[in-house]
Amino acid sequence: MHLPQPQDALTAAAAIIPHSNGNASDLWRLGATHSVTTLTGFGADRAGAALGQLSVADAWAAAHVDEDWNMAQWGRDELALERRAYREAEMQAAGACSLCCARAAESGAVVSLLTLCYSLLLFATWLLLRRRA
Repeated sequence: MHLPQPQDALTAAAAIIPHSNGNASDLWRLGATHSVTTLTGFGADRAGAALGQLSVADAWAAAHVDEDWNMAQWGRDELALERRAYREAEMQAAGACSLCCARAAESGAVVSLLTLCYSLLLFATWLLLRRRA
């Protein structure tokens, strides 16, 4: 059942979630935000990273406290760790894309440069993962 959310929470979320407003870099940031939110399972990490309170690595660690605790108690699952490495690489790419977008917005950089930057990050991530395999 839907319940109305407090206005303070809606206002805070609206301030963090990128809106296009005709700015293409905000659309890229929205895509990066979506990736991070789905990879971690909650949006607080992205909010903290967006506000400069958390690095991408710290946000990743915070989102996986329970997994890490379970591994410490019951042992490591190599297949799960391999899957986690792929997801972490995607999160690093999304974090880098978000940072690149923020810097591009500050400097007024051309969107095509932003697209190239994101494409290179994805390619570098793919190469890194191939080396691990």
